[in-house]
Amino acid sequence: MKRIDISPFEIQIFLEVAATGNFSRTSETMALSQPAVSRAINRLEQRLNLRLFDRTTRQVVLTPFGEAFLPIAKRVVHDLTVSLDEMTSYVTGGSTHLAIAALPSVAARILPAPLRRFHIDFPSVTIDILDSFKGNVSEAVTRAEADFGISVETEAAPHLGFSPLVRDRFFAVLHHDHPLAAQAELSWADLLQSPLIAMRTMTSVRQLTDQLLRDLGQAGGYAHEATHPATAGAMIEAGLGVTALPELTLELLPRGNLVFRPLNAPELCRDLGIIFRRGRTLHPLAQKLMDYIAEDQAAKAQGHAG
Repeated sequence: MKRIDISPFEIQIFLEVAATGNFSRTSETMALSQPAVSRAINRLEQRLNLRLFDRTTRQVVLTPFGEAFLPIAKRVVHDLTVSLDEMTSYVTGGSTHLAIAALPSVAARILPAPLRRFHIDFPSVTIDILDSFKGNVSEAVTRAEADFGISVETEAAPHLGFSPLVRDRFFAVLHHDHPLAAQAELSWADLLQSPLIAMRTMTSVRQLTDQLLRDLGQAGGYAHEATHPATAGAMIEAGLGVTALPELTLELLPRGNLVFRPLNAPELCRDLGIIFRRGRTLHPLAQKLMDYIAEDQAAKAQGHAG
């Protein structure tokens, strides 16, 4: 590729000289010294290897080469100005598209409030929410299909960073007629006395539950499986068993016949946070949305503490 050793500022000076026909007036208009204007035109002519102006003591006029270069120079300056305006619009949110990948429970429970605040501040920005399972969230961020994601930490992905947001504690979910529903809290040993409805293997809930049951020497033995918490809730209402779900998912369940009890011995939590690509600069508005999400969670945590 041929090197282009011409500065846009030199082209702007050329256009101003062509318009005024005078180096002195150009120096006044552009707040430059007259020698600086002359040097810029000389450099431009040397790099093009063309004489652009004929100089006299009273006037500067375009040569035929200068006349040929004039529309080119105007087009270059116009295109550059438009491009810089587009870049400014991109940075300030004149018209921007963002995509956020998140676990379904996160999309439903964590995102709405900061999204509402963001929309008020940046109404022209459109946002796609890609709500899916843990692996899909990480892949969307990795492939740059999402600006960032919110999920559990992915240990086997060193190219992804993780910024913690909230600890999401697991609760037992039972039918209100279940014998254990009268207890204020339950242990995992209590819960495992009943048929256990598990989330499917691709979910973060299932991966954490599997690990805990392995630690307890109770691996496997699920009575049923479901993909969505609401499905598990409906199965519990039908008397098919019990389940364990993080607190953020509980609002997604039917409320009529279900009760929720904190699980202990041991307490199980999933750590949720923002997933981002290491070494990649975020769009300023994606960073702003991340800040809004973190601020909203910090405010909620302070409210609970108070």
